[in-house]
Amino acid sequence: MNMKAHKPNRDNPYILTDRETFNNCIAKLDASPFSDEEGFFGPDSISWKVFREPCILLGGYRAVFLQMAHPAVAQGVEQSSSFRHDLVGRTKRTITAMYSLIFGSKATSLGAATAMHNIHHQVFGTVPDNVDSSWAGKPFRANDPELIHWVGTTTLHTILVMFECFIRKLDPVERTQFANEMKIVAFLCGLPTPYHNDGTLESLDRMFKDVLASDQLAVGDVAVGIADDLLNFVPGSLDAKLTFGLLPPVIRDLYGINWTEKEQKAHEKVVARISFLNRSIPRTFRYVPAYHQAVARVEKGKNQNSGKGPRTNSRNEQANQFYMKFFGMNG
Repeated sequence: MNMKAHKPNRDNPYILTDRETFNNCIAKLDASPFSDEEGFFGPDSISWKVFREPCILLGGYRAVFLQMAHPAVAQGVEQSSSFRHDLVGRTKRTITAMYSLIFGSKATSLGAATAMHNIHHQVFGTVPDNVDSSWAGKPFRANDPELIHWVGTTTLHTILVMFECFIRKLDPVERTQFANEMKIVAFLCGLPTPYHNDGTLESLDRMFKDVLASDQLAVGDVAVGIADDLLNFVPGSLDAKLTFGLLPPVIRDLYGINWTEKEQKAHEKVVARISFLNRSIPRTFRYVPAYHQAVARVEKGKNQNSGKGPRTNSRNEQANQFYMKFFGMNG
């Protein structure tokens, strides 16, 4: 089924409903206690500590495999996205949007959230009838809370898996704080309160597992094609060895991935090597530029409010140069 993207102001019948939901969600953020420079989280948040680690980006393939296992999400990506034709560009835009929500000033975060919501207005259609899913033949839209919830849950679940795999386990206080901070992200994404976690990461895990055990997921030709594009993008088997080992068994089965003890041992070796390399990089250089820039922005705001002049953040500059040189990343 090959459908063209629709113009949201003419064809999408849900645009007014979705816009009202989004505006109501954003209005909830008016009570934020932070300054504009601090954004919606601030330097003391656990979100800044988690998202500043570049290793969480290694979970990108895992998140995509999970998301594409939902036929409505896969169909939306296939018909209305540049994902398969511009992997590098799409990846950069996704990372930029994520960092804007987490590390941006309030104005930057709200701008990114609004832009993302408006783009999603253009993505809607009908799930093909021939998929083995309860969504077969049903209409879908990218701003549907059900789909936002699945994409957000799989993204957040993956970020936690990567952080605790390569950095450390979150303690109970941090887990509660992180769960509550992610409600802010949910509002920024236009996800109303009934879809939020209950203030614990255990509830997030339950929601994730409930969908895995439901009749919603089905991997068809679209999902397989997108997965193949990802795995063929970079030569070698590193991505497959890392990603497949991090997928829930039910998802591996849906994609027809044969996972043996040999593959598991290869996966564990990859994880061990990445962990060693991660520990070898000094934190000053390891943290992503967006984090350093956010810290510098907050410090500059405090200095201006106190009458002091801005200070040069040499660590920020060093980190930027490091990432631009070795990873081609720009904060």
